Amino acid sequence: MPREMGAGERNVVDVEQPLLEEEEKKKKSPALLYPNCPGCKHSYLQDPDAKLPYKIFGTLAALTLVSALPISSLYPFLYFMVRDFNIAKSDKDIGFYAGYVGSSFMVGRFLTSVQWGMVADKYGRVPVMIIGCITVIVFHTLFGASTNFWMAVLARFFLGGLNGMLGTIKAYASEVCSEKHQAISVSIVGTVWGLGLIIGPAMGGYLSQPAIKYPNLFPPGSLFDRYAYLLPSLCVTVISIPTLCITFYLPETIHKHDVKEVEQAEDSKYEKPLSLPIPNNLSRAGSRKYTVCESIESPSVHSPLGSLHEPKFEDAWNQHSEKGPQNSDQVQTRSSSLRSLSQNEEDMNDNDGYRALLGTDTPKDAQEEKIPGAETNLRDSTKKKKSLWTSKPLMASIALYCIWSLHDMAFSEIFSLWCVSPLADGGLGLSTTVVGQILAISGFTMLVFQILFFAPLVNWMGAVLVSRSGAGFTTLSMAAFPLMTMLKGTSLFIVLNLLSIVKNILGILIFTGSFILVNNSVRQDQRGAANGLAMSLVSLFKAVGPAGGGSIFAWAQSRQDTYILPGNQLVFFSLAVVSLITYFTTFEPFLPRSLDRPLPEDRDVE
Repeated sequence: MPREMGAGERNVVDVEQPLLEEEEKKKKSPALLYPNCPGCKHSYLQDPDAKLPYKIFGTLAALTLVSALPISSLYPFLYFMVRDFNIAKSDKDIGFYAGYVGSSFMVGRFLTSVQWGMVADKYGRVPVMIIGCITVIVFHTLFGASTNFWMAVLARFFLGGLNGMLGTIKAYASEVCSEKHQAISVSIVGTVWGLGLIIGPAMGGYLSQPAIKYPNLFPPGSLFDRYAYLLPSLCVTVISIPTLCITFYLPETIHKHDVKEVEQAEDSKYEKPLSLPIPNNLSRAGSRKYTVCESIESPSVHSPLGSLHEPKFEDAWNQHSEKGPQNSDQVQTRSSSLRSLSQNEEDMNDNDGYRALLGTDTPKDAQEEKIPGAETNLRDSTKKKKSLWTSKPLMASIALYCIWSLHDMAFSEIFSLWCVSPLADGGLGLSTTVVGQILAISGFTMLVFQILFFAPLVNWMGAVLVSRSGAGFTTLSMAAFPLMTMLKGTSLFIVLNLLSIVKNILGILIFTGSFILVNNSVRQDQRGAANGLAMSLVSLFKAVGPAGGGSIFAWAQSRQDTYILPGNQLVFFSLAVVSLITYFTTFEPFLPRSLDRPLPEDRDVE
């Protein structure tokens, strides 16, 4: 029968294994430390074994579509809309005024994308996406109902300036799934964006001027006869309203640790009366052991030579019992220090986004106070945030994104002009219907590729190599476009379709790859500002691309008989040069291969 322990007898307890198990539990369940933090509540989405969040992906797809449709739906009717404003003195001036209407959106986005990114980092991703949906509903509807030139320009400007949704969506897509599913989430954004660029022009072309195209449904004098371009905008609004409703149910991914909870957790650490250090003595088996006394005696150490008295351990015990008031004062000192940190945090939050961009250090008091635990638990609020402008990986990723956007926008402008230009001017002489069919076929193929093949390709090669391959093969494909003038009829249609399909697939590799690189180059608390900065700079390049491409195309039309790069050869040679520059920016040391994986949260931007 088991013998009862008498007073003064000791029981040897192995505490190493329980301590290790406790540490593992803390690592696996960090959300228990901050129950009121929305980021901690939904951190399970980033677990390696987490399943794909299909509902969240569906909402992200709807938000991306709402972002894409206002950009692309106006181009089919923009010429006629400006003409009806009666602001141009002649038909030749319509394109000039149409350029102002089209570029006003990008100007607004260029001026505010960084600020929206900082708002997303401070207040959360979901509020920014909600405001973006409301902006589309209000200002895109006003644009469709515009009755004069300046109303249209201002509506487009505010539509771009008050909508910071796209950059936030890109950051959010990499935060709602595990690392192995990141390529899938980002490719969904790129896929739906491409789908929006196909649906938008079709919507604008078929639904504008409905009283002229469908007089039986919209008789003269009706609402849509007076506002001939309102119907496409209302269709976008119909899609945006349910999207706005489901956006409220998206989980927030930004961590917001309540300083009061951290203070209570720190106080509880120092209020435990029996938290004693474990001596570094080992038993015969080599595992760490100490003696738990059943009676009130000073602790002793279990040794192969017998029970040995440990003076240092006994001193620690006595200090703990005799100097209780001092420990209490120490707890109050540490608590007051934590409270001072919370006050500093309120001041820091006001300029948190600018600190991310400019690299402002944390307050001096917060750096000098070396409080155990608080330094880790308040890391999100007191961590020094280096400047995004000085982050070489981030700026390299943004440079790749910007240079390729310049190429892509210039190519989109040039390709349509080249296809419909007369044969005598070096064009293909195709109709707008045929050009629309080519763009639709290549766009559909691009969507299929991105859904089925992009994610496995990125997981196998990495985002850097995928972007490099896309830029390299695009440079080679530019040499094939001028040769299309040698073909006619069905052969021209088939070969041009194949070439357009290849070009679109290669473009998707670089675009979506650059999204991943931007997100991987910063921590989560700076991801919104980083995507805002990227969207701001890219908007500038996208505004320059069409104007630059159109100018080069017009210049090339006037030099058909030169010996060096005549006509459209100059055009596609210029595009090849830009894609070649993109190719070189994907090599080290400019773009490190480490960006294939996200930046660890315990590391700062380089």
